[in-house]
Amino acid sequence: MSPLILLSLNVTVAVVVRSYTLFTPVVVTVKVRRVMLAVLVAVVLGV
Repeated sequence: MSPLILLSLNVTVAVVVRSYTLFTPVVVTVKVRRVMLAVLVAVVLGV
């Protein structure tokens, strides 16, 4: 493998890992927000 291909592979992996670690908490907080919203609506409606 040429150094250039190796470098681009490393960069790609780094970007994927970074975006994954940034993206995961966002997904979790969105799910938590949805649950909290559902609970809030249920309380307001008196269900």
